[in-house]
Amino acid sequence: MTRVTERGANRVMLDNLQASLQKMSRLQEQVASGRQINKPSDSPDGTVNALRYRDDLRRIDQYKASAQDGLDWLNITDTTLQKGLEAVGRARTLVIQARNSTVDAGSREGMAKEVEALRDSLLALANTKVGDRPLFAGTADVAFAYNGAGVYQGTPPGTAGDRIDRQVGPDSALRINLTGPEAFGAPGTDVFSALSTLATNLRSNPNGLGASLDAMAAANAQMRAALATVGARANQMNLVIDRNEAARLDITTGLAEVEQIDISEATLNIKLQEVAFQAALSAAAKVSRNSLMDFLR
Repeated sequence: MTRVTERGANRVMLDNLQASLQKMSRLQEQVASGRQINKPSDSPDGTVNALRYRDDLRRIDQYKASAQDGLDWLNITDTTLQKGLEAVGRARTLVIQARNSTVDAGSREGMAKEVEALRDSLLALANTKVGDRPLFAGTADVAFAYNGAGVYQGTPPGTAGDRIDRQVGPDSALRINLTGPEAFGAPGTDVFSALSTLATNLRSNPNGLGASLDAMAAANAQMRAALATVGARANQMNLVIDRNEAARLDITTGLAEVEQIDISEATLNIKLQEVAFQAALSAAAKVSRNSLMDFLR
């Protein structure tokens, strides 16, 4: 039979009181922070899981930011092509008007000047930049996709460097760009050459207006096809963004389950722990009041 001394009993009593006080302090810290893990020792396994969830969140946020950047690029391309189609549409209208036999040379001269202005505006659109990067130049290190003469200076389509991609998943990269020829036609038959020829035909070759009308129709078809490609890529990018957002929500939920606490339950546990601590403290006070004289009576 083990002999229990008063000193030993007091030590056990104090240890129990200290453990109860520490538990109550930890519960109070959790309620104050709203987290059940405030330091790794609170839950080593939970800490490992929380770190894994946070790494997943960082990756998802990187993919989300990359996808949003790609979508912004595609939206700028869409807006640019829409405005370009308006210019081509206006040029086509001028061709139709000019083919009317009642239109005189003076009127055609005015139309030619408007066509030249439309070409300049379309060229400015083709040289749109995202930051310092030409929208339609591929990865070429050039200041503008087209020079003042309407000559393409960017990466030729179908060659290395014609793609600009955004990494939107661990194994998923989506193309966000179009090269100039993909948007405005191949060099020599592009919309800028067609508009230059149209201005010349308006001034000095009315018989060539039929060919110019066909050229405007071809430019319209080229740019609409490019617009459809951009729209399809934008839809794909939106789907990726939605998927990443759903994945982020799942990860955030998992992290909350690991780290966060049920405030109501934790508050109740504090109350119960306070009651237990007060009861233990009261019992200890009664025991500690006994002295040697109490045992000698």
